[in-house]
Amino acid sequence: MKNVKTKSKKNISKSLDTAWSKLVRDKFDHKCAVCGATPVQAHHIFTRGYKSTRWDIDNGIALCYKHHFYLAHSKFEEFRDFVIDLMGEEQYNDLKKRSQEIYKPSPQDLEELLEKLIIKEPD
Repeated sequence: MKNVKTKSKKNISKSLDTAWSKLVRDKFDHKCAVCGATPVQAHHIFTRGYKSTRWDIDNGIALCYKHHFYLAHSKFEEFRDFVIDLMGEEQYNDLKKRSQEIYKPSPQDLEELLEKLIIKEPD
């Protein structure tokens, strides 16, 4: 019987982070959601520490370096207001609620999520 090594949760998480980042940047056409500048970085609206929305594309926004660090990471209330204007208060509140749910995925759950994210990537 062949010995099949299962990827660790840590390695799967890294792959998920990479796929999520690409999809978020694609969603915003690789332009900053605030000013339209390029290049961009993918930013979690609700911190990636919230596992239930860590790899949710709706929990991401593409930002240029300036807006990523000097708005999203420094002016929290101003950034929150911007995001609410962008996505709408109802969707923002739904995302916030989902971010606070307890999520303890198995390695298999993470592998399945990775497959779903990879399928969403355009050719």
